[in-house]
Amino acid sequence: MTSRHSLVVLAALALGACDPTGNTNISSDAANVRLANFLADTPAVTLNVSGLPLHSNVAFGQPTIYKLVSTNTQALDLTRTSDALAIGSDSATLILGRHYTFYALGIASAFKSKITTDDTVFAAAGSVKVRFLHGVRARSANGIDLYLSLPGDSLDLLTPIVPSLAYGSASAYVPVDTSLTRVRLTLTGQLTTIYDSTFAASADSTVVTLVATDKIGGGAPVRLQVVVDKAP
Repeated sequence: MTSRHSLVVLAALALGACDPTGNTNISSDAANVRLANFLADTPAVTLNVSGLPLHSNVAFGQPTIYKLVSTNTQALDLTRTSDALAIGSDSATLILGRHYTFYALGIASAFKSKITTDDTVFAAAGSVKVRFLHGVRARSANGIDLYLSLPGDSLDLLTPIVPSLAYGSASAYVPVDTSLTRVRLTLTGQLTTIYDSTFAASADSTVVTLVATDKIGGGAPVRLQVVVDKAP
């Protein structure tokens, strides 16, 4: 199953202009692209850009470093490393100096991609920026609410930080206090958790994406991983 869509950017970035996502390490005619493999049944994948390997043999749950890719519209094709099976493809209009992540979600036979533009502006002192990505194929028919709180807070007194996120979607970044270390996920509008865990506090000013997926192999329980987009 192939998912194709275009990441459309409405305004071009002129060299030396202010980039609202904070990207400053601008190389001539290049953007920055990394791969995050969350295909539950595929141990390793390769991302090809315009037919040439960019990130090879990327294991499940292991985001790569960013690599330079020429700007303008690029074809991005994902293959299974073990046998070069074509899994799916996408395209993106890449802007000079910006950072993008190609998220591979679902399973090989029901592949879904999400290309995100990553924020590289540090969060304000005492806070972190959090984005949420719903990649739980077992809950693909449901929206998910994200709650961040102090460890002892009662869920029925809270409002979700990100409400009703659809499968294959990523939220906007939300600034939150570094003390909010308990992460809970529910189906939209419900109070029964499908994920509940407390993490160590993130470093001050960090920018992260919380990626919820199926477990390795597929299905429940929900797995959540912190992908760092910008760290001090």
